[in-house]
Amino acid sequence: MLSGCIAFAVHNDGGMKVAYYGIQMKDRKPKFHTSFNPENYLFNFHRIEKTNDLVVCTDLFLCVKSLVEGKPAVSTIGLPYLSQKQIELLNQCKM
Repeated sequence: MLSGCIAFAVHNDGGMKVAYYGIQMKDRKPKFHTSFNPENYLFNFHRIEKTNDLVVCTDLFLCVKSLVEGKPAVSTIGLPYLSQKQIELLNQCKM
């Protein structure tokens, strides 16, 4: 299903893998299973220390860049906004 995509594993806040999210190489269009709702998750949320400062991105590639630079970061998953569920997750963190 994710052939020709850069794929990201999506985990819930407890760390369990719930889906894969793909970005097509040719046109950067998202690709994911229809049962997956990206509004319920933040990429990398399960790995962060909630007491540390945090970078919040709406672009997965910028999130990965921040992580490579050693900055704790999370990202929406293909969304240009934060959903209510994502805001609830972030309310657990220092920002």
